[in-house]
Amino acid sequence: MLTLNFTEKQIITDEKFLVGIDEIETDENGLNEFLLDGVEYKWFQEFQTQDIRQVYEKITPYFFEGEFKGEIHKRFFNLQKIGILSRWFLITITDQKTDLKVTQYVDNNGNSEGIVRYISSISSLRTNNPTALQLDTFFSWKSFEFTNEEQLSKALINSDSQQSKFHKLNVYNVGQGSLCSIATDDNIPLIYYDMGGGWRFFKHTYPVTKRLCFTVANTIILSHWDWDHLETARRYSYTPDWEKFRDKTWIVPKQNITSSYMKFLYKIAAISNVLVWPEFGLDRLAFWGGDIIKCRGFSKNDSGLALVVSCNNNHITNVLHPADAAFKDIPFLNEYTFDGLVATHHGANFEINNSDVPISFDKYHIAYSYAHTRYGHPKTAAINAYVTAGWVERLDTVNGNISFTYVNNINVPCGGNCDLTIDQSF
Repeated sequence: MLTLNFTEKQIITDEKFLVGIDEIETDENGLNEFLLDGVEYKWFQEFQTQDIRQVYEKITPYFFEGEFKGEIHKRFFNLQKIGILSRWFLITITDQKTDLKVTQYVDNNGNSEGIVRYISSISSLRTNNPTALQLDTFFSWKSFEFTNEEQLSKALINSDSQQSKFHKLNVYNVGQGSLCSIATDDNIPLIYYDMGGGWRFFKHTYPVTKRLCFTVANTIILSHWDWDHLETARRYSYTPDWEKFRDKTWIVPKQNITSSYMKFLYKIAAISNVLVWPEFGLDRLAFWGGDIIKCRGFSKNDSGLALVVSCNNNHITNVLHPADAAFKDIPFLNEYTFDGLVATHHGANFEINNSDVPISFDKYHIAYSYAHTRYGHPKTAAINAYVTAGWVERLDTVNGNISFTYVNNINVPCGGNCDLTIDQSF
């Protein structure tokens, strides 16, 4: 193991955790925020030889949020550059002050508040470390098989029981997160794309969970495994309304995910059908609502599933929703003529100096799905890149739910049993 110590004092603690990096973000002040996700070392020692399908409900994920700055940042990433290291870390936690302060969260009921703790050391496990090997075995996709094009097409066809001739992309206000649907002209969801919302340290941006509609929708497409794209479903999973997800079909990408996501994957699979996108051989799938495109990047953001919603009967005919992917990692974009776009990654900057933005056609409608947070989304440089490419007709979810259409039909036929009424259209 390679170890970084954050104190010169000798700290005696048995609070050890096995964690992976869930995300690293740069805030508007240039600090590198990190989120570690893992389980107690003692818990893993007890359950590591068991089948996760039998014990997933006993997993208690812990999250540690903090900031790398200056020398700490350099030391940590120098440690990460060594190719013989695994994706797992052993960290020691203490209440005594060290050079690395974190906020610790416990995901046991979805409502826990963070407490201030300190990391005294981080040890990166080598790939041949027995604990790292056992972690890879325990938190693995081995219980799931890749699906095929026929199964995916069947799941998507079943979602359009009304055989709608008019459909559109609706983007809902869920704070710092993403929740969308392909909907009918009267805003009934036919397929959901992501089930997210503001979570954990941004849950204040999404104080009231959206009431969803499953009158028709049987299928949920997950762009990638990030909690801000799963938060609404996660909140449902702690309530009796989780039954509304029973027998639904989730189409998901296989990605390297940490313990909290793996627990939730098995929680989904306990009541729903999980179709794992093929690892090879299927780069794009056409269906009645448009196309699903497999992204070709390496990170979670850039290796998930992007969505194109197409409808010739809508005034806005082709809308790209990249989720959080950089445009350079989404193939086939030059084959489309887009007149609608959702800004990638909530309006964050993206790679190659914000280049490769799809060029708009004629009507240039763009939606930004975000909340006002310390990340400073949408970024000025990103906005300028979109404007330069012609995306100037703009709506923001902070002002309410958005519909990619000119038709000013804002209501839902249920009369108020859901929270999917539209507030804005182009």
